[in-house]
Amino acid sequence: MIDDRSYRIETRFDHAAGDEGVLWAVGDLIGGVVMYVESGIVRRGPVLWTLYEEHGAFRFTGHIEQVRVTPGARAGTIGA
Repeated sequence: MIDDRSYRIETRFDHAAGDEGVLWAVGDLIGGVVMYVESGIVRRGPVLWTLYEEHGAFRFTGHIEQVRVTPGARAGTIGA
């Protein structure tokens, strides 16, 4: 879905003080990306094994209203 293409991920969620966890994660055996809330800060980046070691599945404790993935152009067609 996201390999060799541009994409946009939009997330709408509600959270209160103390809510933490993964908002979304996508990837495969080679790698992936994740967005999560930890210590009140929204973080995003590559999927981290250390995040799993520290929190396990790390389910979000707030309310996720929507996650939308919009695929863009495939690599090689961007700017064509």
